[in-house]
Amino acid sequence: MPESCKPGRPDFAKQSRIEAAGPESSLRAARRIGDLTAVTERSSGDWKDNRLRKEVRSERQGDWNEIEWTRECDKKRLLFWNGFLEYKKMKRKGFTLVEMLVVIAIIGILIALLLPALQAARESARSAQCKANLRQFGIGLLMHADHDPSGRLCTGAFDFRRDGCPDTWGWVADLKNLGVCEPGKMLDPSNPLKGLEKWNDLIGQTATSAPKDGCPADRLLHGCCPGAPGTPTENGLYFGQHLADKGYNTNYVASWYLVRSEPRLDVTIDAATSEMLVAWDTGPSTGKGLAVTKGPLTMRQLESAVVPSSNIPLLGCGSPGDPGEAVLTQDVASTATNTTYMQAGDRLTEAFCDGPANYVPAGGIWIPDDDVVDLTDQMNAERTGDWASIYAGASAAADHGAGYFLHDTRDWYAVHNGTCNLLMADGSVKQVRDQNGDGYLNPGFSGFAAGEGGTSEVLFKDGPVELVPQEVFSGVFIVDPTAGKTGDTEQD
Repeated sequence: MPESCKPGRPDFAKQSRIEAAGPESSLRAARRIGDLTAVTERSSGDWKDNRLRKEVRSERQGDWNEIEWTRECDKKRLLFWNGFLEYKKMKRKGFTLVEMLVVIAIIGILIALLLPALQAARESARSAQCKANLRQFGIGLLMHADHDPSGRLCTGAFDFRRDGCPDTWGWVADLKNLGVCEPGKMLDPSNPLKGLEKWNDLIGQTATSAPKDGCPADRLLHGCCPGAPGTPTENGLYFGQHLADKGYNTNYVASWYLVRSEPRLDVTIDAATSEMLVAWDTGPSTGKGLAVTKGPLTMRQLESAVVPSSNIPLLGCGSPGDPGEAVLTQDVASTATNTTYMQAGDRLTEAFCDGPANYVPAGGIWIPDDDVVDLTDQMNAERTGDWASIYAGASAAADHGAGYFLHDTRDWYAVHNGTCNLLMADGSVKQVRDQNGDGYLNPGFSGFAAGEGGTSEVLFKDGPVELVPQEVFSGVFIVDPTAGKTGDTEQD
């Protein structure tokens, strides 16, 4: 703004009169000599009002030059302020770099805070869906027991060679054929594995496929299985249409108790001590086979069990199977529905837990195989609740056919943010947390050799017992095998 147009241009004549008025204040001096303009300018901050008064005064005195000068200054002053305001408006049309960086930083912080909460909420919803699936399966298993002449909760596992054709035999077929649900459409939503490793047995099926571990041979000829074309590619399409399309599939893993219940035992009396001896002959097959077990769990076993039904696990979230067996060899798809259910190379889950097993230092965790196993100490320890002896004995066995045993639960996995959902025999669902971050639920194995914990031979890492017997049973005997037996009362 021009210096000559700034408010309050000095009037030297008036100023000299005010200074000549004496040592009093300039305002009082101006009032005394009657200079109204000076009084107004010094007692008011309203420059517009002051200018109007000056114009009125100049008009009275006929000083038109003063009036013209004042109006010109007002125009220049107005133009200056309008231009400044327009400049300010133009300047605020965009963000500065600093402002933009601040906004980006705030947005990044908000995302960092909200994303984990959003993921946790989504996983919580998936876990709730998983629990709902398991409860539905539990209802179906109890309904099957009501309809089955033997009171079995199911007819076995989803295992072609050990149990039979999966559309006729196994808990998946039981629920589907009873009309309870279609397990293939109720997969665990958090588990990326979409099927069991036994799909490879079906894809590789030929006319010479043989039963395994005591399965009756005619079971392989039931349902849709005899109609398989015979080549892997054709079998993948055939079973995709006749099994997967109809809901005969799952990624949940059964417990050994559900599909095998108990060992088939020989109970004898020691002639010298009159002590009852319990032996398990696993010579005909491994501990996973029908030949050496009592088959699927029955309501009669549950009703006479020494273990509460709320502590007996039936189904759980599946873990990846062995790399050598649990990688799909061929696409499972259906041309009828134009759906690909699984692709070659996909990892698969196990079908059911292996059952009683123990750890031999530097030898891994394995189930008995071709052994006659003395389970007398195991029975007595479970009867008295001596789980410390079971943990110690199952973790330092001389060989896999001797000592103490625990339910091998490495086929369940903590897929829900470090937790695994388990269906119990009473129909409830328990959520068990993996406490040491290995992904598995350790029933009590420990003392692994250096470098062996967490490897493919063991998988478990040393840590706390995650399946405590007061919550989830991991022993061998649901029913006391010596109940009602008091000794040899017959004479030769």
